[in-house]
Amino acid sequence: MQTSHWIALSIGLFAVLGGFTGLGVLLFSLHKSTTRYFDAKFEQVDIRFEQVDTRFEHIEVRFNNIEKRLSELSDSIAALNKAHIDHLDHHITN
Repeated sequence: MQTSHWIALSIGLFAVLGGFTGLGVLLFSLHKSTTRYFDAKFEQVDIRFEQVDTRFEHIEVRFNNIEKRLSELSDSIAALNKAHIDHLDHHITN
């Protein structure tokens, strides 16, 4: 082969390698930017689920408070009924 053929072949080889390198850099940067985008989206989803969990915890606390109040109310009604029955028993026996 002549020297000019070797020069043309080496320039072509460097061009192909440079093209692959450029394509690799482009794909890598695209991968990084989409990964950051999806990471940000997943973080937003996580924050939203944490807010939902917090809301459910508040609802659960409210239900626990209501349940406790209903229990206290039930105890009060039972005590009033007992007092009323005791009062009636006192009138009946006397």
